Amino acid sequence: MIFRSVLSVLIPALLLWMTPLPSSAAEPQLANSPWPMFMHDSRHTGRATVNGPSTNAVQVLWSYKTRSRIKTSPAIGADGTIYFGAGFSPICALNHTNGALKWCTEGGGDASVSSPTIASDGTIYMGARDNKLWAVRDNGPGAPLVLWRYKIFLDGDILSSPAIDPLGDAVYMSCGCLSTGFVHALNPVAPPEGALLWDIQIPKSTRTSAPALDVTGGPYQGTLYTGSTDGSLSAFSTRSGGVPSGALKWAVFLGGKSTRNNSSPLIRDDGSICMGTTVGVSCVDPSDGHVLPGWPFLTDGLVSATPALGADGTLYFGSEKGTFYAVNSNGSLKWSMADLGRFRSSAAIGANGKIYTAGGKTVYCLNDNGGAGSIQWTYVTKSPIQWSSPAIGANKTLYIGSTDHYLYAFKEQP
Repeated sequence: MIFRSVLSVLIPALLLWMTPLPSSAAEPQLANSPWPMFMHDSRHTGRATVNGPSTNAVQVLWSYKTRSRIKTSPAIGADGTIYFGAGFSPICALNHTNGALKWCTEGGGDASVSSPTIASDGTIYMGARDNKLWAVRDNGPGAPLVLWRYKIFLDGDILSSPAIDPLGDAVYMSCGCLSTGFVHALNPVAPPEGALLWDIQIPKSTRTSAPALDVTGGPYQGTLYTGSTDGSLSAFSTRSGGVPSGALKWAVFLGGKSTRNNSSPLIRDDGSICMGTTVGVSCVDPSDGHVLPGWPFLTDGLVSATPALGADGTLYFGSEKGTFYAVNSNGSLKWSMADLGRFRSSAAIGANGKIYTAGGKTVYCLNDNGGAGSIQWTYVTKSPIQWSSPAIGANKTLYIGSTDHYLYAFKEQP
């Protein structure tokens, strides 16, 4: 492993934050909105605090057409603005009430599958295929303010979504490099903005696997996790003595074959980590990465989506063979539904337990009835939904993008 840091001393890998934050202090640096980042939060639970459109009386409130296929997942700002990636813009902002365009950035690379992460100060962080992580400020209608762009000098498309440190002094991202993988920590605010704090090389590319950050307040607070295209999960410390400093803690192979489409980690309430692979989903112990009893859960095909975490510990995810699964916290099957279309979209869970996802061309709202799932409502788009995962907004709205070039807003009718 190669470790490079702007710090003058290499800090031992076993040191974590000296004073873990209490759970009540978690996430202060994310925007105060219903859905500020990919999979809702730094742990990637996919679990909202508001309800989505839950009855059969659902309509398309608006749809916004771009010039490019939409693969990114939308995020929602504190004022309700919808942010997403759109081709070579790469970041666009829409009015949430009518879908009117507020602005798009200019002069970037293809947005691909990286999704926005919105900070409490309004800064939007997102990667693009120009090998850069963008930091942008929304100044209202008209052109946004580009604060800085950090470039990776490799074959380094940034395909994953960034995470924000709860202390606000680091932004974490992983590189979609073809030849190898890198995890980076960048300085988001204090001059020089966008400067590299540390980076760590891992053998395989992280591709689309977005880093997940433990903010549970437990003993593994501050540990960062990311997946690799070879089916490995790696854990990194992010601090030593309260100062941003990274080191590899452990890496574990979860099985399967190498793939260009890989899942992001999910951190459960107890600090254990779950991730999809080409053979299913595994959950591991945060102390050393050993696979927990009852896992892996084997599926009928590749799981490139990120599992979502229900309030009772149920994991929800789909496979690329078209089966959607609900799996108990101990790794046993709760229920499954087959032939729903190819799943690359991760699920989102409303506060009332409704499950939103997309397989093939279809957006689904599913019910968990305990022993069997059921379909509440569906909407069929013109082209497959690839990678874009739903975001749940205020007033029972749901947002998702499609390769038919549209970003859709669904709303429950009164």
